[in-house]
Amino acid sequence: MLAVLTLAAALATPVADHDPFGVPYRPRDIWVFRSVLDQHPRMITVALHKDVWAAYDTTLCNLYQVWTGGVKFDGSVYTTVHGPQPTSEGAPYIRNDVDQETWGLQKGDDVVKLTPVYRGYKFVDGQVHISFDLTSNKGTVHVTEVPEFYSPGAGKVGLERKLTVSGIPAGHSLTLVTIHRAETEVAVVGGVRTTSAKGTVLRLPVGEGRTTFRYAWTKSGASAPNPKPKPTPVQDVSNQREPGLGLRVYFVDEDMSRIPTLVAGQTGNVNKIIPNVNLTTKADFGGLETRFLSHVSGYINIAKAGKYTFRLDSNDGSRLALDGKIVFEHDGFMEMGKPGDGDIELGTGEHSIFIEHFQQFGGFGLRLLWKKPGDKDFEIVPPSAFTTGKGEVRVVAPGKKRVMMAGARRQPGDMRPLDKVHPSFDLTQARPETFKPKVGGIDFLPDGDMVVCCWEPDGGVYRVHNPAAKDPTKITVKRIGAGLAEPLGIKVVDGQIYVLQKQELTKLVDNDGDGITDEYRCVANGWQVSTNFHEFSFGLPYDAKEKVFYASLAIAIDPGGKSSMKQLPNRGSVLKIRMDGSYDYIANGLRTPNGLWLTPEGELFIADNQGDWVPANKIVKIEPGAWYGNRSVDPQGTEGKPAHPPVVWLPENEIANSPSNIVPLDFGPYKGQWAFGDVTYGGLQRLFMESVGGQTQGGIVRFTAGLEAGINRTIVGPDGSLYVGGVGSSGNWGQEDKLWYGLQRLAYNGKPAYEILRATAMTNGFEVEFTEPVAKGIGDTPGFFPTRQWTYIATSEYGGPNIDETAFVPRSVTWSNDRKKAFLEYDGLKEGYVVDIRVHPSVVSATGQSLWSTEVYYTLNKIPAGKVGKVVYERAEKANVLARDEAKEGFKMLFDGKSLEQFRGYRRADVPGAWYIEDGGVAVDSSNGNGGDLVTKEKFGDFELRFQWKVASGSNSGVMYKVTEDEDYSFKSGPEYQVLDNEKHLDGRNPLTSAGACYGLYAPPMDFTRPVGEWNDGRIVVKGGKVEHWLNGKLTVSYDLGSTEFKDKIAAAKFKNWPGFAKATEGHICLQDHGDKAAFRNIRVKKL
Repeated sequence: MLAVLTLAAALATPVADHDPFGVPYRPRDIWVFRSVLDQHPRMITVALHKDVWAAYDTTLCNLYQVWTGGVKFDGSVYTTVHGPQPTSEGAPYIRNDVDQETWGLQKGDDVVKLTPVYRGYKFVDGQVHISFDLTSNKGTVHVTEVPEFYSPGAGKVGLERKLTVSGIPAGHSLTLVTIHRAETEVAVVGGVRTTSAKGTVLRLPVGEGRTTFRYAWTKSGASAPNPKPKPTPVQDVSNQREPGLGLRVYFVDEDMSRIPTLVAGQTGNVNKIIPNVNLTTKADFGGLETRFLSHVSGYINIAKAGKYTFRLDSNDGSRLALDGKIVFEHDGFMEMGKPGDGDIELGTGEHSIFIEHFQQFGGFGLRLLWKKPGDKDFEIVPPSAFTTGKGEVRVVAPGKKRVMMAGARRQPGDMRPLDKVHPSFDLTQARPETFKPKVGGIDFLPDGDMVVCCWEPDGGVYRVHNPAAKDPTKITVKRIGAGLAEPLGIKVVDGQIYVLQKQELTKLVDNDGDGITDEYRCVANGWQVSTNFHEFSFGLPYDAKEKVFYASLAIAIDPGGKSSMKQLPNRGSVLKIRMDGSYDYIANGLRTPNGLWLTPEGELFIADNQGDWVPANKIVKIEPGAWYGNRSVDPQGTEGKPAHPPVVWLPENEIANSPSNIVPLDFGPYKGQWAFGDVTYGGLQRLFMESVGGQTQGGIVRFTAGLEAGINRTIVGPDGSLYVGGVGSSGNWGQEDKLWYGLQRLAYNGKPAYEILRATAMTNGFEVEFTEPVAKGIGDTPGFFPTRQWTYIATSEYGGPNIDETAFVPRSVTWSNDRKKAFLEYDGLKEGYVVDIRVHPSVVSATGQSLWSTEVYYTLNKIPAGKVGKVVYERAEKANVLARDEAKEGFKMLFDGKSLEQFRGYRRADVPGAWYIEDGGVAVDSSNGNGGDLVTKEKFGDFELRFQWKVASGSNSGVMYKVTEDEDYSFKSGPEYQVLDNEKHLDGRNPLTSAGACYGLYAPPMDFTRPVGEWNDGRIVVKGGKVEHWLNGKLTVSYDLGSTEFKDKIAAAKFKNWPGFAKATEGHICLQDHGDKAAFRNIRVKKL
């Protein structure tokens, strides 16, 4: 039996630095923790005492350093700054070279080669026991070390190292080397005290059983009282600043006349720090010259309170906001030298600043000037006035960005992110308010409790009890482990918890049954690592049949996002790890593979993040030996090597930015499909897959938003609900305007949602399936399905633009009998391309519901052979005929498609020559407004008018009612139902003048128009002074002609100059000739 030296024997007398049980006070709550330290990976730091800290290297299993001073916690998980890592502070008492072997085994002159193997650490009676093996061809030596502070006397500090050793081969000696500073006193307990000479290497003998060494030094620094244990530093970057402002520039590549709104979730083409706002050259805007949008953000620091006048000098328009409020707008087509000004009262201190600016053609520039209190003249605001958030990684991405033009009211989910929770799910918190986890991994224990590991300074693991409770106050949380290094995977196997740290797979063991981890047992850590901040390890699926874990390794990158020139050989790989610590690399060529999922069939899927050599985000199916395209690790060896194709590309900025793991959906119409989260784009997207020609491929649609944070982990709980864990940090490591933490539950409620269910590739096109039948008479022509396709080329640049992008529509549309499936026949589809099919938002369901999301992105790796979609060319619909129910209700046709007998020109007896009949509609060509309006011969008071209208691209028209002929123009007496191409005509930028509006007075809530060239259904109801406008089945306007509100609106608009406007009790219905091409048909009316 090994002899044991008790703690009481090790300490001469109790001192004030110890608790009543003789254990020294620890200087911080989590006093044993893993991290990079002093540019060395895989370190354990042990904060033994406020004056003695020790750090061990787990690669060579040696004591790296002993010092007074603590640790400066810096880096992405601590301070959000990318690049730095924790460093020790203060002068060392001992510092060994971590790359120098410190253990020696020999017999005489025969030196035995040792291979250290780290086994983990555990807590026993308030002390930490660090265990490792020294393996050789002579066997295995087992070593456990217990470091502890001891007090050698006044003015001195000491370290005690208790080593328990077994397995030293017979006839061999084991030695331990330390390098320490001058005047270090070293003693072997029970032996002879030795004082080392400066610069010498002290080799100490270690025998079988227990050996105890004591080191003593004169204490560095002044004495201080024992502090309370310090918690791990919490990220607080709200006040961390650096000089300058942030400039992001977005290439729009569309015509703009006013400042557009950037669709959320997109990365700029340019992202840099500027000293101040004095941008006058192409280089200032990152090389962009035309059709771009720029955003300037940061803080302006005011030294003197008072009234400030700001001036924007820009080409083209610009807008200034301070503290979230617009100071003034200088919008539209502008020229440098013709600025706009605005005044504001400012107090001293920091104020947020945000400038929006757009550039169309011809000249460019943006300058911000001010006139401070008491100044007579303007000056450029100097760099000394500006600061911006510190540490942001300024990532960029090429290609065109999506915007909504000024006044556009595109619905959420239509070419932009969703903004609400999916109607088929109920969202509840899976955490109490006080628990704010930055989730790195989620799993469940056999009893239903959740376990969560967190990417946080504490490196904590938490047990969440009752996570399905609808009342979050009924949920309880207990921290069961801490001190782990940036864990990003957790798995429960046979009731035991395994956590994937940044550089190690660790088993958490509760030895005393109190629910708290006592032992952090190393399962595997053999793969090479460096100190790069981006070398994450992601996981952690487990294959119960093979008894292996799966993990993936991120590559090293430089701050800013570009891959580091120096890469370890197996970064970007997928690992299969066995319980005995052995592992295999099974695939490589990935970049930031943050998200793994193993199907019950043993198929492994991974979501990878875009960057250099990865032109867009993607989800891949892992095949043994496959290479997935990232050349940063081996650029020469992979040159010309074909990459294994992804299951789906996830277009950057359009539907993804930082995808995370996929999970199966096992409910409702989505059964057999998948969902995945996104840290930066946010929410969950839905994935469906199929096998074509031996290649797995599929499509994605937006699924749900409305969550509290960007989603890093998703899992299906024991109750069948989806649990989503959020995370966030500075720059593009989080979803904009969301929390940096979160834990929520999405429970399926069975409520239906009208959306795209899937797209299936066919030989001659795609079959698009919906969750509900589509309304008859809508979506029957190709214009309802605008389509794009493009491919990607991997380069050394960050991300990649769409290559060979083309826009087109299907050749034909054929609906199934139940109108839940549309076969879209296409010409020119290409293998290896992404196909984006947009279903126009006006394609409503049979019950009038709008699409939840309008786009499906399909990755067409292979076009299937022999799978031809059926094409049926529909007969043209019959127009200008009353429906049976309309005839019963008393409607009559005003236009039969053949003659204009019931119409004449405004203030004339004949029909203006610009109007003609074409394809069953009455149309007016581009006439410069000289053709004249059409009016009904009959007058109407209370009525319901139903009609169809369409316009050419960029065209404008209208339908006026209660029109008298007392004025020179019809619009001076009759309110107008606006008819317009919202997308191309400038009036579409203003909701008050958009299609379906009561022109200039009342605005629709959304754009409900159908594609240009398609017929829209209009409806006007006037009864007792109450008026309604309808467009494509949606109520757009409701108002009262006699109300005070209506009168006030008239008084505030141009209509106040027309005394007869909206005063008539009855009048003509008028079709407007606005000078643009427009057409009307199916015009029927009923008097009320």
